[in-house]
Amino acid sequence: MVSARGALFGVVLLCLLAPPGFPELKTTAELSTIAAATSVGGAFCFSGSAEGRLTFQAEASREVKGLVEIDATVTPGSMPEAVFEVPRAYLKARFPWFRLTAGKTRLSWGAGFVFDAGDVIFGGMTPYLDLTQADPRDKTAWLASVYVPLGDFSFFEAVGLPLMPPQPGDPSGTGSPYFPFDSLNAGGRAVAGLTGITLEAGYLYSGGRKTHTPYLSVQTSLYFDLYAAASLGIPESGATWDELSGSLHVSWGLYRAFDLGGPGDLSVRAEAAFVPCGEWGEISGGLPAGSLGYGALVFTDFTYAPSDAFAASARSLLSPVDTSGLVLLEVSWQAFQGFWILVDGLAMFGDDDDLFGWGRDADLAFLVTLRYRF
Repeated sequence: MVSARGALFGVVLLCLLAPPGFPELKTTAELSTIAAATSVGGAFCFSGSAEGRLTFQAEASREVKGLVEIDATVTPGSMPEAVFEVPRAYLKARFPWFRLTAGKTRLSWGAGFVFDAGDVIFGGMTPYLDLTQADPRDKTAWLASVYVPLGDFSFFEAVGLPLMPPQPGDPSGTGSPYFPFDSLNAGGRAVAGLTGITLEAGYLYSGGRKTHTPYLSVQTSLYFDLYAAASLGIPESGATWDELSGSLHVSWGLYRAFDLGGPGDLSVRAEAAFVPCGEWGEISGGLPAGSLGYGALVFTDFTYAPSDAFAASARSLLSPVDTSGLVLLEVSWQAFQGFWILVDGLAMFGDDDDLFGWGRDADLAFLVTLRYRF
């Protein structure tokens, strides 16, 4: 998060650093206004906000490119009223034998849209997601990575991070720009594209959390695109299997887009996250704060698009152990070029002490979003 003055200075500086003769600086913008009616304390309350994103992308040559994104959120009545963030700011350079990336960006390790046990950097097992977002897990972090191609669909990638992205239950950081060497994080992955199957194996050491985390991932395509991943967090100090078993995470998923011809297209996605040695019995009084949920979570997404301008989707996030869940229905209409109208309805079900539940704040919400991309 940065101040409004700092964000404005960054935009001006970026424009000044692109003099005539410099490669074309491509600028895109997206502006959304949101009106929401949310159940709070048993009564509906209304709120509104505006969100904007500016993206600056330049290519000095085929070998070098840079990108900066600046997000702004304006919420009337909040303090501060405007919040600025820089979710991405990175450089990429392509050398003859490898590719270098440095800055704030995202790496996609493992396989999965919502649940991904192989995403040992950003975490892919949390139930705390905003299903109204196109990508509910769009997290970034400061990092440097080296990508070495090894053939068709095969490569090796090494990464180093000064700070791990925060996870639910993590203590708040100090905000210091200095990091001791023993708190740094590093790892790598190898991906092999074989006939009909992609295998991925990786490892990450977290100096801040003092853990070693290996993982495996596999992807293939039969009638559906199928993918699965598993990871295990091992404390640096060592542990017995009974102590390790709770950090064994497994995820799987499937996806297929059906071409219905004249009536349009239908896409289907289903994913599940498992903690095999986690909590498989409902806890009276609810889960402790910061918990990743019970031993199983299920996500589904059905999207029907009768044309390029219309789409209707139904997403759900379910906790089978305590039979609670969250359901989102959305209709989108591209009324004009670059202009969308989105209507969302969200509802929870379950008991008050379940992972999701009726009778708590935000158990029912309706949103109308106007979005313009130019």
